[in-house]
Amino acid sequence: MEANKKSLAGIFENKIFDIPIYQRGYDWKGVNFEALWQDINYCIDNKKPLFLGTVIFQESKENNIGTNISYQIVDGQQRITTMTIFLTALRRVFQERLEIEQDSSAKELLNTQAAIINMKYLNVIDVLGKTVRQRLNGTTYKKKKIVDALNYICASDWQGDFPKEAIVNGQKKRLTLQFSRFKNVYDDFYKKLSAKNSKDQPEISNQKLQELFSTISSADFVEITVSDESEALYLFEIVNARGKNLEIADLLKNFFFSQVKDWDLVEQQWNNIVENADGAGGISRLLKFFYVSRKGHKGSGSRELYENLKDLVEKNDYKSLLNDIQEFSQFFHEIRNGSVEDLFTQLKLNEYKGKTFEDVINKSDIYTSVELTRDCNVTLSDPLIFSFFFKMHQLIFEDGTFDRKIYDKLKKYPKQFLLALEHLHFVNYGIGDRRANDVEALYADTASEMFNALSLDEFRESLKNLYAKLKELRDPKPTFIANFKKKMFYGRSKRTYNLILYCFDKLERDINTDNYKKIYSPNESKGISLDHWADQSDTYDENYEIIRDEILQDIDDDGNSKIDSIGNLLPIGGRLNKDMSDKNIVFPKTPSEKHKYLEDHGLPYNIQLNFLRDYKSKFKDWDSKSIDQRADDLANSVFDIIANKHFNI
Repeated sequence: MEANKKSLAGIFENKIFDIPIYQRGYDWKGVNFEALWQDINYCIDNKKPLFLGTVIFQESKENNIGTNISYQIVDGQQRITTMTIFLTALRRVFQERLEIEQDSSAKELLNTQAAIINMKYLNVIDVLGKTVRQRLNGTTYKKKKIVDALNYICASDWQGDFPKEAIVNGQKKRLTLQFSRFKNVYDDFYKKLSAKNSKDQPEISNQKLQELFSTISSADFVEITVSDESEALYLFEIVNARGKNLEIADLLKNFFFSQVKDWDLVEQQWNNIVENADGAGGISRLLKFFYVSRKGHKGSGSRELYENLKDLVEKNDYKSLLNDIQEFSQFFHEIRNGSVEDLFTQLKLNEYKGKTFEDVINKSDIYTSVELTRDCNVTLSDPLIFSFFFKMHQLIFEDGTFDRKIYDKLKKYPKQFLLALEHLHFVNYGIGDRRANDVEALYADTASEMFNALSLDEFRESLKNLYAKLKELRDPKPTFIANFKKKMFYGRSKRTYNLILYCFDKLERDINTDNYKKIYSPNESKGISLDHWADQSDTYDENYEIIRDEILQDIDDDGNSKIDSIGNLLPIGGRLNKDMSDKNIVFPKTPSEKHKYLEDHGLPYNIQLNFLRDYKSKFKDWDSKSIDQRADDLANSVFDIIANKHFNI
């Protein structure tokens, strides 16, 4: 290892660079650019050198061109890439000034500076003046499309255009996300340097442009070069883990590349993991949830998570850890975005020798429970759900074969478990005002207990303790009713709309389980809509219009009209609702007329029949008081259904 202080010009001299496979993509944003721009101008104004930190290079011993030695950038690729983009913008401004400059001396200087940028920083030029390759290459790995973007913008004839497609090395290629990120930074630099389209900033003088170029080219770095690949990867981890400049995902990716020599396999699996995480934005949460499912809440904070994830490796079996993360990532994706069928498969509920858990809980019910957590803004239960089904599957196939006795003992558990979570989430976070993080530690530690349970008895004990704690945490009935009547209004949000359907779904199932027709299906089109019993629009009964207007004018402190209360809503088929609302045909509008119309046209849901029976006497004078009474009745009924469900085994 060798360390030296060098300028940017010294860094680029007789070097060509590759960004290795384990590096993250370019992700500088406006705040990073603005900070650099201010630093540059501060150094110019105060005649101070610009310091841009430490860079680490590994001599690659491949792809050398003449006197130019090839290096991989171990650390510093974001800064090196940014300097390259800055210099492309500066080159363009020099070229534009060259076309309009009248003074021959100034013209010669501009031409010289543009040529220096092109030859010493952006491209490798042969003796005939032909570009051999770009100084900075995206990667040595063929799948990294960043190389296309870098090759394109560094080209000597590039004029700053960023099309969606471009001819790169003689081939038409679609430009990638990396290209758009380059564009944002390039545009910021170019606007600053050219002062175009700026009312607040005067045009930068040629002298100032020279000062900017001089400051950048003389910017100080501490350059560290290594020759050994393992040393390079080790330094990458040390520099970034200690300073926390990289996300956990970037560090972990580097870790796998340093330990698993099959880089193609690592890259393929890691790309699958990132894709399952719904892109880079979800990868940190995925890794946290993966760790939590095994080790619980302790040690899952951002500062210690990386080291703790590495500690999961057993007997130097790094591939197994990567495989485990990939498996979890598939579950992570399906529980958020998958279909009913995909989720059922991912939870391994279709692998039981012709027996499946559909005997006691169907696919749609599992999906309902999962979707309800989303509508209640709860995701912290994901590791718990994963560990539950993982351990259950492991117990049933403990010796690799199907154990019918264990299966019979466990077959009712999925429904009990999911309903327990579903009901708590609905009461406390869907209807209540609690924050979901009040169960984070409980869910995390229970997930770990389940995952690491050594026997059926330990698994059962973990569940029993969980149910007892969930029951303790659940809001009491008076709190639930108060929140229910305050929040359950049509049009408040898509989430509230779904929760209203969920309430009617619970009531429908409770009335007649055997003849149950699903109402709550947030991601499935079931043709369900909500009808306002006191109609929102003009009625055909003048005597009722006064009552309806009073309901409309009954508005609470949050701006909710009584007419939108759940007490005034009834789920009906979408086609029937459309017919009842059709302005071209005289259909009933008053509650009494609706009653007769619905009875005549048939009703598929028991909850509809019960409503028409129980509130028939109130339809003639259906007012705010009637709506309040029904909302109260609904709240009581829903809570009683939930409270009577078992939270124990």
